[in-house]
This record gives sequence, structure tokens and C-alpha cells, in this order.
Amino acid sequence: MGSTKISCNPPPLIDPTRATIAFGDRALPRLNRELNSDVLITRQQSLKALSSILHDPEYIAGSLKNGIVHSLKTLLTDEDVTVRQLCVECLFIIASYAIGRTALIELDMINSVAKLFDDPDVVVRLKAHKTVEMVAESPFGAQAVSG
Repeated sequence: MGSTKISCNPPPLIDPTRATIAFGDRALPRLNRELNSDVLITRQQSLKALSSILHDPEYIAGSLKNGIVHSLKTLLTDEDVTVRQLCVECLFIIASYAIGRTALIELDMINSVAKLFDDPDVVVRLKAHKTVEMVAESPFGAQAVSG
């Protein structure tokens, strides 16, 4: 016969770094709110979720409309290494699309990302270089990077 014993341990195969994502047009505004949270784990979870959904091109334009790039700009100076790593990864994914490269140039994100070239973490430095390299792929981006 079964018992009604309830365990305090979380179920197996639950990843605490994964955030629940809202459906449809509510996903990006919710992630943007969570990016501005004071709680570290919430910021990390939202960045991880954002980096996974940004691979879908329809979310790139939506992230630009919802101000996610502005939130990412403030997170570039976060004291947590994981937040900075995931933030630059999201910017790299955005920069891999033409509309994203244009937005990063117009919002003057190149200088903010370039400040991470001297970051103590090697992963942050590498991703920052890759992001600037991706922006410089287009002639307009190369001109913005050079001057």
C-alpha cells in the first residue's frame, strides 16, 4: 500500500537555473522585468532563458521593442561573473542578426561591450570580442567599430 509521505527534496532532473517562460507576447516583457530584479538567481535564470529563446529570429525584434538591450547594457557591469557571461552571450546572439547589429550600433552598445575586454574572466573577454567581431561583419558595423 502507498503512503502519503511528502519529501522536502526537489524532484530529480530539475534545473534551478531554468526560468519558466511565459507564452506568446508576454514572454519578453516578463523576462525584461526579471532582468531588472534585485535577486541574483532571478537575473541568472532570466538571462539563461533569454539566451535560449533568442535563437528564434522572431524574438530578436521583440527584444529590441521591449527594451531588453537596455537592460542588458546595465547588466554588463554586474558584479556576478555568470550574469556578465550570459549577458554578453545574449548580445552576441542579437548581433548575429542584421537588425540586432543595427540596434547595437544605434544604442551605442559597442563601447559598453568593449569595456569588457579587460574583464578578469576569460569567458567574458572572449564573448565580448566575438560580439564586437560580429558587429564588424557589416560595412556599417565596421565603420562604427573603427571610429
